[in-house]
This record gives sequence, C-alpha cells and structure tokens, in this order.
Amino acid sequence: MPGWREPLRYWLLTGVWLAVQAALAVAGFYQTHLEALPPRLVVGAILPAVLLMVAVMVSARGRRWITRLPMADLAAISVVRVGVEPGLVCPGGIPPGA
Repeated sequence: MPGWREPLRYWLLTGVWLAVQAALAVAGFYQTHLEALPPRLVVGAILPAVLLMVAVMVSARGRRWITRLPMADLAAISVVRVGVEPGLVCPGGIPPGA
C-alpha cells in the first residue's frame, strides 16, 4: 500500500491544526484585545489558512494532490455544513418542531 501515508499525514495535520485552534479559543486568544490591529482572528486563523491554500495551489505537488482528490470525499467534507448552517441562521439552535 504505497499511498497510505498521504491520507494519514493529511488527517494528522488537520487534527493538529484543529487542536491548536481549539486551544487558542479556549485560552481566550480570540476574545482578548478585540481592538488590536490586525485582528487576532485574521492573524491566528484566517491568514494561515489562506496562505496554506495559496501554497498548495501554486506548487506542482499541491496541484497534483488537488486533481487526485475523489469527488465523494469532497462531498463528504461539505456535509459538515448541515450542522453548521442552522446554527448560523438560528443563533439559539434549531427551533423545536422545525
């Protein structure tokens, strides 16, 4: 199985990224110094993610990786939105009986 390391590396990096973001959020990193410029959310979460996406799309290896992504996996990832969207629309959660 020559290709088993690539998905493992992806999920390991994703897990580390989520753990770091969770630790920053729990520690209050994003809730303190809200008047700081640039905002901590941009510096701590948005900018690194955008830079990573640009790096993947610019590099030849990243473009090859993107072209090999199965469409079923991409669709499965977007299923997360099913739980997120109601929370965005109804800040108190999904109303009973909806």
